[in-house]
Amino acid sequence: MRRKPRRKRLVVQTLGTLRAIRLIVYDEEAREFVEKEASRYGELLRDRHAPNEYVLEISDAYDQHEVEAYIASYFDTRPAEA
Repeated sequence: MRRKPRRKRLVVQTLGTLRAIRLIVYDEEAREFVEKEASRYGELLRDRHAPNEYVLEISDAYDQHEVEAYIASYFDTRPAEA
């Protein structure tokens, strides 16, 4: 019997050389995580035109790659290039 593929819950994308990442959420649990946990690492901006997308501008106090890896690992996803 074939297993159903896991549903995507959160996508983490690097935004070029900026100290920012795009977070695309697909369910309420991922949204709550992004709004509470990810916002600790910098300024969280929400896209008015795409309500499931956020941009996290990472504070200089944190390493961008570590923040990306932590957020991605929470839902067992891998960071993706934008």
